[in-house]
Amino acid sequence: PSKAAWAPCTADDGRTGHLDRTSPSRSSPAAAIRIRFCTAFPSSAERWARFARVTPNCYIDCSFCHCWWKMSECFEVATCDKVLFGSDGPLWHPLPELMKVRVCHLSPEDEEKVLWKNAVKVFKLGGD
Repeated sequence: PSKAAWAPCTADDGRTGHLDRTSPSRSSPAAAIRIRFCTAFPSSAERWARFARVTPNCYIDCSFCHCWWKMSECFEVATCDKVLFGSDGPLWHPLPELMKVRVCHLSPEDEEKVLWKNAVKVFKLGGD
């Protein structure tokens, strides 16, 4: 597939690779799939946000964002229920990345979802 049709991803079982929008996470519907660096590439960020919105087990990570203005678009398109913060390697200091989330002026509830509540749910950290 063309580069625009795939993205680096990690499944919650530790597998890494590239996710193809033409045959996505349907092959592993029980695994949570994280699209890494979604906002690092402005040309495809919104497409991956739309994909995450309609794919039940797919989430996007908003860290490592070169184009901070794309973050608010991704929050709106994917919804804050489908966005993770810092779920991949710490490529930058976390404070500038955190500030990029804060300048999007999310509601307190949505900011909590992005910064930690979604990760608790996706990675099953709640002790349930």
